[in-house]
Amino acid sequence: MDREELLAIRQLFDGRRLEQARELRGLLKSELADVDVLKLSASAIGQFESGVSRPSTGTIAQLSMALGVPPEFFAAGRPQVDLSENNVHFRSLRSTSKRDRTQARAQVRLLAEIVGVLSRRVRLPAVDLPEFEPDSSPAAAAVRLRELWGLGDGPISDMVRLLERHGVVVVRLDAPSEDLDAFSCWIDAQKPYVVLTTNKGSADRSRFDAAHELYHLVAHQDASPGDQTLETQAHQFAAAFLMPEAAMRNELPSQVDWRHFAELKLRWGVSMAALLRRARDLGLISDDQYRRGMMDMSRRDWRRHEPVDLGEPEQPELLRRAIELVAKGRKYTLDDLAAEVALPASALDPFKPTLNVSALPELSLS
Repeated sequence: MDREELLAIRQLFDGRRLEQARELRGLLKSELADVDVLKLSASAIGQFESGVSRPSTGTIAQLSMALGVPPEFFAAGRPQVDLSENNVHFRSLRSTSKRDRTQARAQVRLLAEIVGVLSRRVRLPAVDLPEFEPDSSPAAAAVRLRELWGLGDGPISDMVRLLERHGVVVVRLDAPSEDLDAFSCWIDAQKPYVVLTTNKGSADRSRFDAAHELYHLVAHQDASPGDQTLETQAHQFAAAFLMPEAAMRNELPSQVDWRHFAELKLRWGVSMAALLRRARDLGLISDDQYRRGMMDMSRRDWRRHEPVDLGEPEQPELLRRAIELVAKGRKYTLDDLAAEVALPASALDPFKPTLNVSALPELSLS
């Protein structure tokens, strides 16, 4: 990039973009200031971010190198997405650091910008989520939602695809740390997002996480995140949604039978531990049977590695489909999208089109 282009970016420099780029890398101001290519203080970084001062063209180039974004990323003019911590349902505020939560929110804000660009070119599925009262019964909400979506009482073949068909943007991103679980949020109270993490590689765990986050979207939109009562409700909903009572009363055994549980795991796409817990919660086995079953699972090391592999976790496809559609119909490539959101093309690798496009609604160009 030549000096004239850098001068133009300096005139348009937006400190909020610098803050976003820093948060995407998971860096504190002091840590960014210590990067080798920079010779800055943390207070100088703070002044750039707050708009008190502007960096020189040379410093902009150095910040670009240090943060792995093009210099254009720092320029004003592109729509920005706000997302406060109070609007994101992280699984536990105690076990995840503020740094990790901040980085995760920065990822979702950038994702929402990408979705915004695509939405101007592709008609994404309309949001079709009912709203339940926060104090409503999670089990009753699970039954009602299955009715509304015409799911019957059978197994859900693909939980991620189900969410995408009903207007939820689902992505699977690298977690900032092992402590961060799946999380969810609404952007501008209009578009729901569920983020599943690549560090949780169990297919049954991932499906349960997706159902858990679904309840936050339909019942906890205005609730304060991190409350253990809300997390318990979301777990209860996920169990009832993935393992409906009407079917489970006919299929679950009245004693701990691992062969039977293994067969049900394959059929329902949930863990044997979840099935064991569901049997207890429905009164099909006693508390003592459940406790002995969990002890047996621990002795066999099944609490960490259950038998019966369900394969790879379900993968989101909606954004890949959208990108594929505009590439064919509008000759709009992944490089064009990257340029519009001022990112290196490699940053969009997770959204490269694939051939696995089944079970999704037909998309059309806007």
